[in-house]
Parts: sequence; structure tokens; C-alpha cells
Amino acid sequence: MKVNLTDLSLRLNNDPAGVHHNQMMDKLLHYQEQIESDPNGDPSTKSLLMEAFKHAKTILQTTNE
Repeated sequence: MKVNLTDLSLRLNNDPAGVHHNQMMDKLLHYQEQIESDPNGDPSTKSLLMEAFKHAKTILQTTNE
């Protein structure tokens, strides 16, 4: 999974209605659920990804306020 942070930043900054914000939050939650429910996932990788998702959600929440 690759994320272009420049593209993400531009979308969020040009998103007065919050459309991209809501789409990104939905995708983030979807990916998080997939990783959490993967029975074959490496625990340390899962832990790192969950930490990354936590930070991403914080960023999305603060850019929408």
C-alpha cells in the first residue's frame, strides 16, 4: 500500500466540502479492519501499521476541523 502524502495534502487543502476527507477516512478504516482481521499477519507489522493508522486518523481529524 503506497500513499502519496503530497497528493493527500493537496486534496485535503482543496476540499472545502470534506468530500476527499470522508473518502480517505473510510479507506483508512477499511484497511485497518483488513489488517486487524488478517490471521496470517505478522504481529510486529500489524503493530506498526496500527500506529501509522492512528497518526493518519489524527491528521485527518485535525485537517477537517
